[in-house]
Amino acid sequence: MSEVDGVCLVVCGPPRSGKTSFSTALVNKFASQPYSIFYHEYDLYLGKFDLSTEQGLYRSKRVELLDSIFRDLKRAVGVRKQKIVLLLDDVMYLKSMRHEVYKRCRRENLEFFQIVLKAPLMTTLERFESSPNNLTMAIVKKLHTLFELPKCAQWERNHLIVDSEEYFENFEVIIEKICCLMKSNILPRPDEEVQRFESIVATRNSLIHQADLIIRKTISRKILQHNGLSNLKEFSEKLSFAKKLLLRKLQQNYIVGSDELFSQWKSGKDKISFVQLIESKFNDLFESQFL
Repeated sequence: MSEVDGVCLVVCGPPRSGKTSFSTALVNKFASQPYSIFYHEYDLYLGKFDLSTEQGLYRSKRVELLDSIFRDLKRAVGVRKQKIVLLLDDVMYLKSMRHEVYKRCRRENLEFFQIVLKAPLMTTLERFESSPNNLTMAIVKKLHTLFELPKCAQWERNHLIVDSEEYFENFEVIIEKICCLMKSNILPRPDEEVQRFESIVATRNSLIHQADLIIRKTISRKILQHNGLSNLKEFSEKLSFAKKLLLRKLQQNYIVGSDELFSQWKSGKDKISFVQLIESKFNDLFESQFL
């Protein structure tokens, strides 16, 4: 496939989070659309594994299954002229598992989209008790704890996190977002995407570095101003904690491109305002956490 002929929808989440019900609803919805649907529920292909002792075998079986899915998909592409929806329904509790699918999609020029079904642990346990399968209660708890949500990596930019208990209320909105993705143009060449990503990383690192220097100076001033405190060590530790928290927030906000600080810093027109904004945000965060 040399063009974007469709999208791979990875519907993932902890056990008993409602993945298969959601996937079935998607399949039924897309049945009336001009798409060719390829739906794969991993539980039907993979046997029972003890994840504490059979991790290696579990991984190898997953790789074999993914190879088989894409072989069948490539055979069908030459016959069907419609856009493709490849729907994968699985726990995929590690980001590395989803990244393997993403890499395969890049090679085949399929767009990649994650839909994460989120549910409280107690809800998943109640569902498990009412309808047990080949898992154990301990495994259900473990996979719920280990599940890694999408964050701010470039390859995860297309994702939705859906409340499994309320998704039917927002189902049409979810479908609309997915359909907009289906209408996307040809994907950028991998080398172009890498260059853009490296540029983003360099810019982000520069922003965080500048903010770090400003916060360090602010902390030094505060420590000098409170030099007579009997609990100066505790005060310093709180300042350091607030610094780490703010830098983390700045990094996350920059990735989604919504932070006013980036605009101030990138323009280079008003460095004083940038310094003032950083200091103000640090002071506000420190006061909200400890005062």
